[in-house]
Amino acid sequence: MTLTTYRYELREGDSVLATGHISFELPLEVGDPVEVGRRRGVVRDLGPRDANGETRLVVQLTPNE
Repeated sequence: MTLTTYRYELREGDSVLATGHISFELPLEVGDPVEVGRRRGVVRDLGPRDANGETRLVVQLTPNE
């Protein structure tokens, strides 16, 4: 099994609430629902891989979370 590793930003509106590293079994696409910890959101943006092989992942929290 190959994991896809991301460097994520967890956002609420325009505010960044948290950053970190996370891996998923399947690659993500913009619009996919995701859970980061106990928070639910939607993939808002995916960026290119960095020097460490991680893809930038922006997760917009679902309203009322």
